Amino acid sequence: MVESAMEFIRICEDYNFHEIVLSMKASNTRVMVQAYRLLVNQMDEENMHYPLHLGVTEAGEGEDGRIKSSVGIGTLMEDGLGDTIRVSLTEEPEYEIPIAYALVQRYDTRSKHDSIKPIKVNLLSPFEYQKRETRSILNIGGDNVPRVVADISWGKEISADALAELGYTYFEQDDKWGIGDFASDYIFINRNSINFNLPGNLGVIQAYSVWKSERKNQHYPFLNPQQYLEEENLDPRLNFIYMTLHDINDEM
Repeated sequence: MVESAMEFIRICEDYNFHEIVLSMKASNTRVMVQAYRLLVNQMDEENMHYPLHLGVTEAGEGEDGRIKSSVGIGTLMEDGLGDTIRVSLTEEPEYEIPIAYALVQRYDTRSKHDSIKPIKVNLLSPFEYQKRETRSILNIGGDNVPRVVADISWGKEISADALAELGYTYFEQDDKWGIGDFASDYIFINRNSINFNLPGNLGVIQAYSVWKSERKNQHYPFLNPQQYLEEENLDPRLNFIYMTLHDINDEM
């Protein structure tokens, strides 16, 4: 794909034609991401600076199509690549626009962030895929599969019915939970509380101020860096810390 694109660019440049936008779409998100990265790398070597049109071909429909589009397009946008985008769903075209809008909206306020020091040495290769080795904390990291956290903190009161959309169905007659193939592993409830019996494999992430007063089973605290450094009563098994680049210092 990259060599084919470069061949056409060279032909255009031989004829002094430079009104070019490049698209390296593929239905496989990994192929698509790697093709764009290789193309930019090759263009940089030949001092070419043409804009890119990003898209995942035939991403599908429903949640799968939206996730697939977001993974492919979003990965490249986080690299700083892409000038135009197109979300391709197997649905009516008007359903594609909100997804595309949500992807670009992420960068509306990006210029106001704190200054980030230039990266002079990048230890990551954009052309290789290897899972980073990590420690295993409960069922997170190590050889475990990726875990899914669902945010249901927006509700004033969390009931068993709220878990139905997350893959958990409560059968009242049998007094037990049915767990679907796509069930979330953790739920984030922030300052809310849960007053019913949970599925045995579901973890709850709760604001530290509420967590330390309730100390319920299967609940884990959600802290900011200051709380993590100053508080003594933390969970001995698992703690979730929200931090930004500005919070990373020697003490942390």
